[in-house]
Amino acid sequence: MAKQVIQLGTPPTGVGGDTPRSANMKINGNFDELYAALGGNTPVAAQPLDATLSSLAGQGFVKKFSDNSLLATTGWRRMPDGGITQWGLVALSAVGAFNPQTIGGQTWYTHFYIVTLPINYLSAHHNIVASLNGAPSYAQSAMTPFFLTTDKRTNSTTESLTAFTVAICTPVTGWVPYLNFRSCGK
Repeated sequence: MAKQVIQLGTPPTGVGGDTPRSANMKINGNFDELYAALGGNTPVAAQPLDATLSSLAGQGFVKKFSDNSLLATTGWRRMPDGGITQWGLVALSAVGAFNPQTIGGQTWYTHFYIVTLPINYLSAHHNIVASLNGAPSYAQSAMTPFFLTTDKRTNSTTESLTAFTVAICTPVTGWVPYLNFRSCGK
């Protein structure tokens, strides 16, 4: 059956619209169709709506989309409110001997990278969260000191809708940093 639309009538009085009884009958008919499609009286949570929800069975929707497993790939998702969340794992080029600064007898090098987002934002780039991807905690050894900063600007004073800048400051050159990032915007 097709969706039953309630006729609201002429504003502001609603003259010519559905009576309360006929409006409620349409509402009940719409809900009856939805419940039948979801398996009648079986709880909705037990009835996957499509293949995506079927793949989430037993994992819990919140867990699936709140863990960091998605950060091992590059992708994006458009939210119902029009917001866009993007994420990725990017291998950056090797840290070079750029911008040397000696502090307390130790020479530090700052290497800047521009990371292109999977898709362009249309109007706003709200935030960036980034971290270096390292070995799991059980396999850690002495770690190289580093500092990591991100900026939504690339080549101007305005936020970029297509990329972001990463600065890595470290005394070690030649290593290839792997960057996990998550970005939100519209």
